[in-house]
Amino acid sequence: MILSIAAIAIVGVIAYVWSARGFFSALIHMVCTLAAGAIAFGVWEWVANLILAKGSGQWMADMAWGAALAIPFAASLAVLRLGIDKLLPANADLDGATNLIGGGLCGLVSGTISAGILILSIGYLRLPTNFMGFRPVQYASSGSLERQGGLLFPVDRITAGLYSHLSTTTLNTGNPLAEWHPNLADEGPLLRTNFNEGGSRHVAIPGAYKVMGRYTVGKAAGKLNELTADSFDPSRKQIVTSLRGEPVDPNSYVEGIVVQFSAKAREKEGKVVVGNAQVRLIVEDAEGSTFPVHPFAMVSQASGDKVDFGRWRFDSPDVFIASVGASDAALMSFEFLVPRGTTPKAIYVKGAREELIDLKPFQEYPDASSRDKAIKSRTMLAQAEPGGGTLDTSRAVKVGAAEFGGDADIVFSSRIPGATISKDNVLGLELDGNKVTNGSAKFTNTDLSRNRGLDRQLQVSNFAGSEDTVIVQVDVGKKRGQDATATSAIGFLSDAAADIDRSQRPALIDENGTRYPALGYVYKDQTETHIQFSPGNPIANVDALPALSRSRPDQELALVFSVSQGVKIKYFAVGDKVIAEFSPTIEAQGR
Repeated sequence: MILSIAAIAIVGVIAYVWSARGFFSALIHMVCTLAAGAIAFGVWEWVANLILAKGSGQWMADMAWGAALAIPFAASLAVLRLGIDKLLPANADLDGATNLIGGGLCGLVSGTISAGILILSIGYLRLPTNFMGFRPVQYASSGSLERQGGLLFPVDRITAGLYSHLSTTTLNTGNPLAEWHPNLADEGPLLRTNFNEGGSRHVAIPGAYKVMGRYTVGKAAGKLNELTADSFDPSRKQIVTSLRGEPVDPNSYVEGIVVQFSAKAREKEGKVVVGNAQVRLIVEDAEGSTFPVHPFAMVSQASGDKVDFGRWRFDSPDVFIASVGASDAALMSFEFLVPRGTTPKAIYVKGAREELIDLKPFQEYPDASSRDKAIKSRTMLAQAEPGGGTLDTSRAVKVGAAEFGGDADIVFSSRIPGATISKDNVLGLELDGNKVTNGSAKFTNTDLSRNRGLDRQLQVSNFAGSEDTVIVQVDVGKKRGQDATATSAIGFLSDAAADIDRSQRPALIDENGTRYPALGYVYKDQTETHIQFSPGNPIANVDALPALSRSRPDQELALVFSVSQGVKIKYFAVGDKVIAEFSPTIEAQGR
C-alpha cells in the first residue's frame, strides 16, 4: 500500500509540474522520457551482467539488476533533456487550456514511465519480500505461485507492457524484450520471494550455475495427475496452477532441466538455497510467443554422506530447498509442467539466463514411474553429471591411520589454531556467538598474545559449521607447533606438491569423488596472523593463498575445509594432482 501511494504521488507531481510548464515543454519531455526508457531497457542486461562480472562485493550483486535499469534511464533522460534544451531554447506560446490539459496528459505519460522504471528497479534490489507492502506474486495454498495483487495504479505493468510491445514492433530487435522477459513486471518480486523473507541471495553471479542436461516425462502421452505424482510420496496429490491462478493445461508434460551450482551460488553459511519463485523456464509456443513457467518439483541429493537422490515437491508455501553437505558443486534438477507443442527456450535461475534452444533431451521417460526408477538408481542425474578428470596419484603421499589426528597434517577440528581473538576486536570477521561465520582479518601476534587468559565468553575460538558438516584443517606449511624443520608432509612445500598447477583449487575428495573446496585458511608468521573464512566464496586457487617459502621456516598455513558429515575422505588434491592419499579413508565425524 505504501509503495502504491508513493507511485501515485510521483505520477501526480510530475503531471502537475508539466501541466504548469505548458504543452510544448511537456511534449518534449515526454518524448525524451520515452527515448530514455528505450535506451535503459536496451542496455539493461548488458549493464547488469557487467556489474555482476566486475563487482567486488555481494552488495554490488544485490543492486546490479535494479541499478542497471535505473541509472541508464536517469543518465539518458538527463543527456537528452540537455541536448533538446540547447536545440530548442524557446517555448511555443499556446492557449491556457491547451497548455493545462495537453501538458497534464504528457506529464501523466512521463510520470507513469518514470515511476514505472523506479518501481521495476526497486523490485530487483535485495529487499524484504513484502517491501513497503508490495508483493504482487504470492503463494497459493498448493505452493504454486499466483499473481494476487499489485499497485493501485500499476505503473510497473504499464511501463513493462509498453516497452515489451515496442520491442516487437517499432523498436524491434533480434532479441526482443518481450521474448526473453515475458511478464517482466513479476521478475523482481519473484526473485525476492526467497529464503529468509528476502534475506538470502536473490541473484546469481556469472559462473554460479550451468545447465548440465534436459529430460522429459510423459511427452508422448500421460495424464496430468499421473505426471505430478511420484513413488517417493504416493499418498499425496499435488495441485499445480499458473501465475494467473488457473489450472495447468491438461495437455501438459514434464520438462526437467538439470543444473549444477558452483560454490559461487552458496549463501555465506555455505549452502545453496533455492525456491520455485527464483527459477523460471521460458517456453515458446507454435506462434513464437513466449511465457514463463515455474517448477513444481525438483530432484537433488538426499544427504551429504550418500550419493542417493530424492524428489521434492513445491506443494506448500515457502518451500525452499538447500543443498546438503559441503560439496564443491550441487547438482539439482527442476521439473516444469509445459503444454505439448511448446519448446523450452531458456531457463533463468536467480536472474541468470542459460539458453536451451539447441539442448536435446538426454532421456525421454514415458511416465513418472520410469523417471522415479532412474532417480533411485542414480542413472538419471548420472547422465548429466560432468565427467571428472582422471586423478594423478603418481606423487601422492600415502597417509596411514596412525597419522590421523593429534599433531597430524590433517585434523578434524573447528578450533582456530594458534590464535585467541577477542570479541571486542574481530576486525573484518563476522560472528555467530563465539564462532566465525564469514570474513577476513589480519591480526598482529602481539595483539593476539594480549588476549591469553581472556574470559571464555569473550573469546572467539571456532569456525562455524552446521549439523550435517564437519570442519577439517590441513596443514600445508610448517607443521604447527613444531620446530623450523618440521614442514607438512602433504603441504605445498612437499615433494608431492612440486609440480601442482597453482591456478587450480585445493580440495578434499571423498570416496564417491565429491570435492570439498577450502573455505578459508589460517596463516601465521613471526609478526602476523591472517584468518579468512568464506563459505560462500571458497579459495579459487593456490595463488590466492599466502605465498610460502622454504627460506621462511616461521610460516604456518592451515587450510580450512567443511565436509559432509559421515563421508570418507580419500584424497587431498590441487586440481587433479593428488598430494595425499588417505589409506584407510578418514571418516568425517564431528570432534
